[in-house]
Amino acid sequence: MTAYDQFFLHLTQHAPYPYQRRVAGSLFERRNIVVRAPTGAGKTLSVLAPFLFDRNRIGVSRLIYCLPLRALAAGIYEEAVRLAGSSLRVTLQTGETPNDPFFALGDIIITTYDQLLSGLLCSPYGQSSRLNNINAAAIFGALVVFDEFHLMDPDQAFLTAIHCLKTFRDYCLSVWMTATATSPLLHELGAQLNTSEIHLAPEELASLYEDRSISRLLRLESSPLTADRILQHASGRTLAVVNQVRTAQNLYRDLALLAPNQGFPPERIVLLHARFFSSDRLRKQAIISDYLRKGACERSIVVATQVVEAGLDLSSDHLFTELCPMNSLVQRAGRCARFPGESGEVHVHPVLNTALPYAKASLDRTAALLEPDAQLSPATVSAWVDRAHADEDRDLLRFHRGPRPAQCLNRIRDGIIRKDCGVSELIRKGRDTIRLIISPGPFGSLPSSFEAIPVYRAAIKPLIKQFPALSFDPEARDLWSPLVSTGLDNAFVVSLPPSAVRYTPELGLELGIAGDLLSPSRQPPQRPGYAPLRRETWLDHSLAVAGHVRRSFAGMPSGLCSPNLAASLLAAATAAALLHDLGKLQTPWYQWACAYESAKARTVSHTPVWNRTLESTGRDSALAPSPEDSSFSPLIPLAHTTFDSSSVEDRILSNSTKPQRPQHAAAGAFYASAFLPSNQPYRECILAAILSHHGGWFPPNPAIHPLIPQALDQCEQLGFTAHHPLRPPTPADLTRLRYPIEEIFAGGFEQLWPVAAYLMRVLRLSDQKATEESNSDA
Repeated sequence: MTAYDQFFLHLTQHAPYPYQRRVAGSLFERRNIVVRAPTGAGKTLSVLAPFLFDRNRIGVSRLIYCLPLRALAAGIYEEAVRLAGSSLRVTLQTGETPNDPFFALGDIIITTYDQLLSGLLCSPYGQSSRLNNINAAAIFGALVVFDEFHLMDPDQAFLTAIHCLKTFRDYCLSVWMTATATSPLLHELGAQLNTSEIHLAPEELASLYEDRSISRLLRLESSPLTADRILQHASGRTLAVVNQVRTAQNLYRDLALLAPNQGFPPERIVLLHARFFSSDRLRKQAIISDYLRKGACERSIVVATQVVEAGLDLSSDHLFTELCPMNSLVQRAGRCARFPGESGEVHVHPVLNTALPYAKASLDRTAALLEPDAQLSPATVSAWVDRAHADEDRDLLRFHRGPRPAQCLNRIRDGIIRKDCGVSELIRKGRDTIRLIISPGPFGSLPSSFEAIPVYRAAIKPLIKQFPALSFDPEARDLWSPLVSTGLDNAFVVSLPPSAVRYTPELGLELGIAGDLLSPSRQPPQRPGYAPLRRETWLDHSLAVAGHVRRSFAGMPSGLCSPNLAASLLAAATAAALLHDLGKLQTPWYQWACAYESAKARTVSHTPVWNRTLESTGRDSALAPSPEDSSFSPLIPLAHTTFDSSSVEDRILSNSTKPQRPQHAAAGAFYASAFLPSNQPYRECILAAILSHHGGWFPPNPAIHPLIPQALDQCEQLGFTAHHPLRPPTPADLTRLRYPIEEIFAGGFEQLWPVAAYLMRVLRLSDQKATEESNSDA
């Protein structure tokens, strides 16, 4: 028995399956792989176990585990926490649970592919535009897992993910896991990412299923799904999955009404869909996990939508489902007879009135392939999925493959300059959802102060015409403005009164029905980068940021970066850290900082503290400290002043202090170019990181001012010597600066962007950590 086999046995109490050994072996050889195995075969464990065993052998520092739905992410998170124990930190990053917004805290990060891809495209969901580039290289040095990738739309998230992983192919590894992907999707991964496919041989399938006495029998029903039909078969664990929330609510309501008359305990019936507040949804998920667990014997009925299709370790004796696309049907069937020794029946019912949210043609293809009383073996369902979806997937890939690199590049470039670039179009169909708050008027409150429920824009459009709706408007005096239906497309959160919608813990959100419950209040997560600042000198801050850069490189995986590459990256990141705030040595920035600190001291002590001149520096007497203020000298340049962004007084003082504080990032990049030799490795990437370390880019006409006399001495203390005179730029100087940096988004994108994005990320994270550390020392 190998050391890995012993570790796996200790971790799980059983030996690894042969295919799980092959997955581990491929990861230890640092290959990109596709894992194709049926539902319930242990795919999640096949990648978690090798990482837990020895991530250094894989050559990565972190594991980023991506799922299509946040409900699935929560389940995998719990499993990862259990397996990792106290040895590694596991974090959960979703829109609802943003515990690792920069993908920087966890050794294992469980997330959704929306969160990861939006960050890689420089428009991270849930983040301010000033943080647009902080996750642009989140996958650098990571093992990235896309679980259930067949649920990605081929023309959207799938191709976008492939392009992003291909861009960082020299700096990360990827695993793509599926039960039902079509052959065109598998071929695309092999062609673009050089993946090796690991699948179960026939004898392994037999060992997993026939030898484990698992049986799933298909029953084709001729009439629509009803509560009465479900109750006729509700002798054990029963799961009903339907296509729409309203259908699920009506079915649950009918079951609750009929159950007592047929001797079924109504308290053993539970409903789950996407339109519950988080506390109710989590409570229901816990109940469902108990009702449909392995070995559960007591009768129960679970009514659900697509939220149970993947990733949940549930099993039923009877599964009822409405007709749906074949790949979704196979996922639903995987929630029936999942464990050894179980047998079950999958009842497929027609839908009569509407195919939504699916295309009718897709349902027709599925119906034509289903065979009455067929055993749903892995081989059978795999063949059905390919016949139902392969041609459509092939056509979508052929049509969208060519434009995707340019589309991604344009989104990244637009994101860098804080332009609304619509990355959702490249990630997920149906991103036409909007967050709904139930409130008579949340005036003056941020949306994050309330729990919200995602709904389709089209579903609430009629309500906006009938009821007073509000949309969040950060420019409005009380943060909210009246919403008309024509403005719905541009809103991302809307408030409706309880006269328009009803919420109950049993049924969730119902549209067009009056209720009385409001959205619960919640504690908004602290906005990253907005903590109060304390006064810090320019030199101290520069050295502190460089220190955090070096500490971050201490965990750099050796497997994906050669020693020479790692040394070059460290040198580049250190240079960016030491010079990133060079623009704060501009004369007006320095004068503003001195004047602000003087005014701040007066507001605190109510006595003037500036009363002597510094003739040698030629500064105004208002900038000189009094003898009793020994904590600050204007001879020492500052990187930060004492400032709290949540304080109205501090914001007013900051904006009114003269001279006006100039922007510093573009000036920092310009002056840094004087200290970087022309042969400096990744010179343009260093300058790009400095330019964008607050989420901006080149202003149209940057105002760059002269540096203070102390600037040369400050830089020399950091080991830098200017290679040409430090003077404000001419138009020709700016052109020479712009060209190499802009080249990152032109011919040099594939070579330069991964490094530039990584330096941006390392610089911004190190800047944050150094600032937080300085504040905590106050």
